[in-house]
Amino acid sequence: MTHEDKGTPKIEPVVDPISGPSGLVLHPKVEEPRRVSRRVAALIGSVVLLLFLAFAYGGYKRSIDAQAAAQGTLKAVAPATAASNEFTQAIPPGNAAITHGQPPAHQLIPPTEKAPVDLSVACGVDPKTNQRHRFDPMTGRPCESQVAPVERVATRRTAPAQPRQQPRELSVEERHLQDKAARDPNLR
Repeated sequence: MTHEDKGTPKIEPVVDPISGPSGLVLHPKVEEPRRVSRRVAALIGSVVLLLFLAFAYGGYKRSIDAQAAAQGTLKAVAPATAASNEFTQAIPPGNAAITHGQPPAHQLIPPTEKAPVDLSVACGVDPKTNQRHRFDPMTGRPCESQVAPVERVATRRTAPAQPRQQPRELSVEERHLQDKAARDPNLR
């Protein structure tokens, strides 16, 4: 501002206030936040605290019940142990797997038992398991007695016909060099 401006009154131009279309407020008033009274806050806090205490008590009660059940099972095991001793005393001593005799017809013989093996088999017998080899240990081919011979047939196929490529057209430079080579035999 200069000295001259101080003495003259400032005149502001008159401007019409802006009004928005109907239903649209350009400067809305902000809603005030709702306040919760101290009594309601204390009531909600106490309900949450009571729920927490109820869950804690339930967990404590459950762990006490589990401990009591675990101690009670030790007392219940004693009669079962005595009964098992009583049953096992009635079993005659010895191992049922050692007994000799022919197994029933419907029962399979485990491969560890030594079955009579025909030593005339071409592939031989494994000395550890006393079973015949399925494959010849020298060549790796299947033994003839266990595998049916495979008829081998070979068919000859002709090579697939390749499409013939048409000779490409020579460029201008290549034609020029070809003409030049045809005229002058010393260039070759």
